Amino acid sequence: MALHTVQPSLNSGIRLTATLNSASDLTPHPTLWYDDGSVVLQVEMTMFHIHHSILSAHSEIFKDMFAIPQSPSMASDGIIDGCPIIKISGDTAQNWENTLLAIYDIW
Repeated sequence: MALHTVQPSLNSGIRLTATLNSASDLTPHPTLWYDDGSVVLQVEMTMFHIHHSILSAHSEIFKDMFAIPQSPSMASDGIIDGCPIIKISGDTAQNWENTLLAIYDIW
């Protein structure tokens, strides 16, 4: 399976990787799970079903990552609700929840 990894320049401890994940122990976030979301972020055991256009508008890293062409085989792996999964390691679900709540202006 092909993996695409982007190393952020501001925090080299965070890795963004599109990969296949087992959904058996994963929990959808109660607020940040949109039916019309286009990407699933997995941080620890929490999943966020959000919009890649929102991430791209707020992050050059995500903008560049989403601009990478995906092969057909990549599209068939790591999918939840028809959306690619991006596994984020080196950070906590709580940090991403706070960041996404701010980006989506939910308080």
